[in-house]
Amino acid sequence: MKKIIIVVVCVLLSQYNWAQKYSTEEVYIKSFDDVKLSGTLLYPTKFDLPVDLVIIISGTGPTDRNGNSGEMTNDAIKLLAEGITQKKIASFRYDKRGVGKSLHASIQEKDLVIEDYVKDVVSLVQHFENDERFYSISIIGHDDGALIGILAAQKVRVKQFISISGCGRTANLLLEDQLEKQYNKHQTKVILDSLKLGFNVEELGQLNYLMRSSVQHYMRSWFAYDPAVEISKLTCRVLIIQGDNDVQVKVKEGDMLYSSKPDADYYTISKMNHVFREIKGNFSDNIKSYYNPDLPISEKLTKKIVKFLAF
Repeated sequence: MKKIIIVVVCVLLSQYNWAQKYSTEEVYIKSFDDVKLSGTLLYPTKFDLPVDLVIIISGTGPTDRNGNSGEMTNDAIKLLAEGITQKKIASFRYDKRGVGKSLHASIQEKDLVIEDYVKDVVSLVQHFENDERFYSISIIGHDDGALIGILAAQKVRVKQFISISGCGRTANLLLEDQLEKQYNKHQTKVILDSLKLGFNVEELGQLNYLMRSSVQHYMRSWFAYDPAVEISKLTCRVLIIQGDNDVQVKVKEGDMLYSSKPDADYYTISKMNHVFREIKGNFSDNIKSYYNPDLPISEKLTKKIVKFLAF
């Protein structure tokens, strides 16, 4: 009975310490076209300020500030942000334009281009540059967010950039690999090659939902950038992280980024998948983790990032 009481008291004290030591703010930041981006800011209390701040960009598609999309709830970005902030580094994660609380009547899917997301990150950096609680700003980009972060880091001054599961080739080539087992390989290649060349595609067959006409404008803008070329342009410190159990973005993508940026730090995490979990089981276990927010993320990931940011 005494042991149970002690455990309960320890848990309560732990929660109390978190509440006392860290603050959480819901922040709305106006972007370049007056769209308000909504996000969560976590930072140590005023007794520990100023501190470093890292802005975290989520991955491809309608992914929210926590790393979730539709029924796919895993809280990967949320857990990463909390893990970083526990080490006295502030974090800001946000809903991309058109997602979650960053909805705006003027945002139309057919008008979106990747440069809009890049400008949003630039707006976020410029906003926090004037916040005396933070003496430096770094960027973390996950998946497609890595390319967005790379492009943004070319336009504003940031201390460091971190790519997690970032692609090393133009996105049409990555999608070709990802989709070949699910759809007709020849048709997929023809559609992706056409978009890469700047054409609209009307005959989509089974790929109609993924490559519908309203997203083709965005895809063409996305395919125009080679991440390996763009990362070589960065002058800030760079960390590249890949998980060797990532079924979406293979380790070879990180190898390509590192080949173009040999002065970067490069780290491969054993058994880590696309949503930051270390999976020891089979493919089914890997996919199940995409829907399990209670599964802890890789401690190695958090430790490596914190060590890099604290430099």
